[in-house]
Amino acid sequence: MIPIPEEENSETKFPIVLCHNDAQENNLLMHHGDNRSILVIDYEYAGWNPMAMDIANYVNECMLENAYPYKNGINWYVDNILEPEEVDSLSKAYLENYFKKYATESVKQRYSGDSKEFI
Repeated sequence: MIPIPEEENSETKFPIVLCHNDAQENNLLMHHGDNRSILVIDYEYAGWNPMAMDIANYVNECMLENAYPYKNGINWYVDNILEPEEVDSLSKAYLENYFKKYATESVKQRYSGDSKEFI
């Protein structure tokens, strides 16, 4: 994540960052020998958005098959929609990681250094 400098964005809780904007299964590649090693490819839709854009896009793309060989090349699988608990857990982990790794000291001070308060 590359956050915009805080002075340009000081009133928002969720900063504008460089987002991938196409977080679907064909663009997130996992190493066969180590599933913690991920390569992100295909940045043609990248742009500046609120930091939650990629996570929202990923949640949406969970039910979309981009390699569907018929009709318009995509198919929706409503059964693959993440459960509310999964979305909640994923979102909290994302925000906690952001707070710990990327939030500026002034943002951390606003939340007393507590990621749970930030979330």
